[in-house]
Amino acid sequence: MAIYVTQSSMPDLEDYIKEIKPIFESRVLTNMGPIYKRFQHQLIEYLKVPYLSLFVNGHMALEMGIQAMGLNIPGGEVITTPFTFVSTTHAISRNGLTPVFCDIKSDDYTMNPDKIEELITDKTVAIMPVHVYGNICDVERIEQIARKYNLVTNFGKFMDPLADKLLVAAALICFVEVDRIPAWIVLIIISREFIISGFRLVAAESGKVIAAGYWGKIKTAVTMVTIVFMIPNFGGIFFGASWVYPLEQVLIYASLILTIVSLIDYLVKNKEVLGGEM
Repeated sequence: MAIYVTQSSMPDLEDYIKEIKPIFESRVLTNMGPIYKRFQHQLIEYLKVPYLSLFVNGHMALEMGIQAMGLNIPGGEVITTPFTFVSTTHAISRNGLTPVFCDIKSDDYTMNPDKIEELITDKTVAIMPVHVYGNICDVERIEQIARKYNLVTNFGKFMDPLADKLLVAAALICFVEVDRIPAWIVLIIISREFIISGFRLVAAESGKVIAAGYWGKIKTAVTMVTIVFMIPNFGGIFFGASWVYPLEQVLIYASLILTIVSLIDYLVKNKEVLGGEM
């Protein structure tokens, strides 16, 4: 006797027939037909990306994704869940990798983060969790483990620490250009980011992961609020509003002070990274 654990979501039959009718009229089933191109264009607009390519199914997308990230290293192992469709394992094995199965949680059937670390070896190249029945994996926990053991793609290692810093730096430099913020303040803020990034690189070489500190998080939040507040140019929108300029100055100097405080906090708390010279 079959035991069904899920039920597929089905569209309205009349709507579905109406949607696929053009396929029967054109007789174009493959090779980037009109339905393909329309769907591709809609996805590009929705995701706000310049380029996008569709795959024949989720398996091929997963298989190509592994290759695109450079994970198909001979002898490599990928930690994944046994409670998934077979394509997950096939995509791993077809890339010459060995799947290593991690136990699942009994309450939502997703990968158990408490069981992952004991499976990590020098051959591990990735962790591949799977969301189950609408239950989301503990993504943050799994990501922390991946970062702890340096299971990050080269592109991720390069861009992750730079993306938000480049965004902040670009915005602040623009404000300097239009005389909205003193250049010396921006120099200090950007210098702090370079110093911390270099500090983390040194720590990574010795196997130490420096997590974001409390003051660093506060600094980032205040800096982002400052940028968001300054971009619309509230002074121009509310011409004559006496509170706009003083508030901008308060936010700017608060960002500066928190930048210095967070830098000192990082250096003091992690002074052993530089051999205890501080």
